[in-house]
Amino acid sequence: MGRIASSTVTLAVPDPDSQRIGPGAATLNAIDALAQHYEKVIPFENGGSCGDSAVSLMGKKHILLLHVGGDSKRVPWANPMGKVFLPLPYLAADDPDGPVPLLFDHMLAIASCTRQAFKTEGGIFTMTGDVLPCFDASTLILPPDASNVITVPITLDIAVNHGVIVASKTEFLEESYTVSLVDNLLQKPSVEELVKNQAILDNGRALLDTGIIAVRGNAWVELVKLACSCQQLISELLNSEKEASY
Repeated sequence: MGRIASSTVTLAVPDPDSQRIGPGAATLNAIDALAQHYEKVIPFENGGSCGDSAVSLMGKKHILLLHVGGDSKRVPWANPMGKVFLPLPYLAADDPDGPVPLLFDHMLAIASCTRQAFKTEGGIFTMTGDVLPCFDASTLILPPDASNVITVPITLDIAVNHGVIVASKTEFLEESYTVSLVDNLLQKPSVEELVKNQAILDNGRALLDTGIIAVRGNAWVELVKLACSCQQLISELLNSEKEASY
């Protein structure tokens, strides 16, 4: 459809052996698969995908990673096509004779606007395939050489059904943004758990884990190094039938 440039490398990387390994391990596996792809088309000096040459090449790339697996329990008829390819006719009136936009198309449009936030550094921008985040991505600011999770303040009735980030009380103030370290990640916590883990903000809300994670600069290089040595971890997960989150 011409929405992805011909110069863009596009890979679909399933979990090994059709067994779920969790989003964290799946992220490492996908990055490793991309490194192996580059090793085939651009042979590295050391002949392998886990050496300095591979890390140097990957460290300069700008990667969009979409987690699009998982069953659709709310919309079961979407399972054959995948949730990310659901028709979402938002803005369809702009081109009434064109194809109906998919969730995937909207996510590409949003992600493309984040490129400016990486500036001259390489990095990866990770999104989940069943959520359409509506925000002006062109204004996104990412601290250099860091891994960042994007959160949204939400009411507690919504927080108890989603992932919640517990941010450190210590904030780092920069010229145009404020960031906090992540103390904890809660999955579908009760209100009591939110209180116990000090996840409730002063305004009575909690920070929703949007599933959007951006890794930039040296932090991205370190993530590539980790991914290039992840196959033993993945083998252990497969043998134990366990999953690894973020």
